[in-house]
Amino acid sequence: MSAELPPSSAATTTRPWPEFFDTNSLSLPVSLSDATTRLNINLTHFRVNYINIFLIIFFLTLSLRPLSLLIIFVTSLAWYFIYFSPQSSPIEILGFVNDDRIIVAVLGVITVLALFFAHAWLNLLLAIVIAAVLVSLHAVFRGSSYGDQDPYGGLLDAESGGYSEF
Repeated sequence: MSAELPPSSAATTTRPWPEFFDTNSLSLPVSLSDATTRLNINLTHFRVNYINIFLIIFFLTLSLRPLSLLIIFVTSLAWYFIYFSPQSSPIEILGFVNDDRIIVAVLGVITVLALFFAHAWLNLLLAIVIAAVLVSLHAVFRGSSYGDQDPYGGLLDAESGGYSEF
């Protein structure tokens, strides 16, 4: 008996963009608990879409600095081809098989060095703030119509925002 493993590619969890931009699913939350429930569900459901939005905003903030944009773009390509693209076999360097922790650590150091040499810290901070605001607004105002993914297991009543009775 063998268990089927989920695909390792991050691109497989990207939700369709028409589903993401569906204006018919936008509504005001009825309470603070409904807003936090929507936030939790949508952050999980649209995780990769939100990461893509952050990256687009980050690249747009770098558009006035072509050398910085080039350095960060090359670093992003390294992340994509080394870590996020599906691999048929583990990465082997100088006869040693490297696991994901080593690869993430090396790519993280390369990314920090690239941000340092590209002088892109302010751009990164600006992109984080803009993306956080946009992602939070989308996640709170988008109703969850994609299954029973209630993180509270039905303990909260979406209509009143209080606890439901059993």
